[in-house]
Amino acid sequence: MVAPDTERTKKTYGLNLPDGLGTTRFLLTREEFLESLRDGRQILAPDGTMIEDPTTHPLTSAGISTIAKYYEMQHDPKFADIMTFESSELGGRASLAWKTPRSEEDLRRKRKLLELSTNLTLGSFGRPPDYGAIQSAGLLQIIDRIEDSRAENVRAFAQLGLRHNLMSTDLIADVQSDRSVPPSQKPGRLRVVSESDDGIVVYGAKPCNSIMVQGHVGALLTLLSPGMDMDSAIFAVVPANLPGLTFVPRESALRPGAPGDRPVSTFIGDEVDALMVFDNVFIPAENIFSLRNENVLGTYNERGALPQWHILARMGYRARILAGLADMVVSVLGTDRIPQVRDSVADIAAYAQTILAFIVAAEQSGHLQNGVYVPSQEFLLPGRLYAIETYPRIVQTLRDLCGQGLVSRFTSKQFSDERIGGFLDEFLPGTGVTAADKNRLFNLVWEVTCSEQSMRAGLFETLNATPPGAIRNYLYNIDRSNWADPVRDLLKESAQ
Repeated sequence: MVAPDTERTKKTYGLNLPDGLGTTRFLLTREEFLESLRDGRQILAPDGTMIEDPTTHPLTSAGISTIAKYYEMQHDPKFADIMTFESSELGGRASLAWKTPRSEEDLRRKRKLLELSTNLTLGSFGRPPDYGAIQSAGLLQIIDRIEDSRAENVRAFAQLGLRHNLMSTDLIADVQSDRSVPPSQKPGRLRVVSESDDGIVVYGAKPCNSIMVQGHVGALLTLLSPGMDMDSAIFAVVPANLPGLTFVPRESALRPGAPGDRPVSTFIGDEVDALMVFDNVFIPAENIFSLRNENVLGTYNERGALPQWHILARMGYRARILAGLADMVVSVLGTDRIPQVRDSVADIAAYAQTILAFIVAAEQSGHLQNGVYVPSQEFLLPGRLYAIETYPRIVQTLRDLCGQGLVSRFTSKQFSDERIGGFLDEFLPGTGVTAADKNRLFNLVWEVTCSEQSMRAGLFETLNATPPGAIRNYLYNIDRSNWADPVRDLLKESAQ
């Protein structure tokens, strides 16, 4: 395939990309990423005002700064081999996130990048910068079921992301509304209202699209629902600044404070969820991957293997961070020699390692499909079920290890107060650390386990991708026809 030239891709997708990107170099700098988001996208803030520059607005800026740091790290020699690769096709270094996995080794290498992005956000971003690219590989995985006339658009999207180092996400769920109304009649469903050779015009909404408001593009994908309107069967790439598209984000889950009081809010920020309102939005034909194609509609679980792999691995690395926090807490409290405390820390560590064991098994039992290496759902699905159902207990275990430290926390201004600060220093030291250092640790644990942002992250993990009931249904339908063969053989032998 001949990669699309830079001017064509910039015109087709309407991206605000710097000159030269995609021709002689393929990695955005920090400043170029920030500038690329100043593209005229429409964002209605919770206070009713329009956000003119998402890179500076309090709702979106902290999260964008974290993503910008990711882009900056790509140029650091210390991270170059983890985040980028030498592309013989392009003739330069490009983002490893957009490299289509062709082997088990490719997945392992991408998982090192995933671990890095998880550590960067403490796992609080369900859609870190390397996530969205994996959806393009999922589409390439089922390329044989996409209409011949549009298959090239899928390949062009993968090339675009690789050439231009894009920040992408996926747009899958349908808006929540009256369940008694048939899917084909739901007023908020995203649907085609007119069509021409040049493209389609869509009307409706997509909900809770995390990180899209802070990125470049979204891969619009459709779930198969009984009785759905085939005009809603749309697979396409949607730039954030399409005319007629408005983001309506939720209010911030962050709370302002000094860095030591609110380290996550200060240094990591919020992954902003938003309703996307499509008011007769034109999507060019070049952006469309599939339309009214029933063969593609039923592929969610199949093409979702790679995204599910990313989601589960991120949860595993996030669990390692929780286990690391548990180690720090019991060390600071001097409780690390108590058998029951050690057991609790071990439970958190075992949770992390068990998730990653599912990941390794899925990678090792993967297969090639249309040239894409796909991890096995036979291990990803039970891993997902275990991870999301066990997560609340693990978070509560970490809270329990903290004891009163989570509620007996103070601000930096209280510690610096001339009247009371000295008493706090005197009365509240930890094991081998000052009272102020101990307090900062518990402020961090609070943000990770108890804050509004942590509650949002926990809810996201449960609802993200596939809820437990649906996973159980998939697991029930896994082929187990030969699992009972030893029992049948024994019963047959005993009947003789």
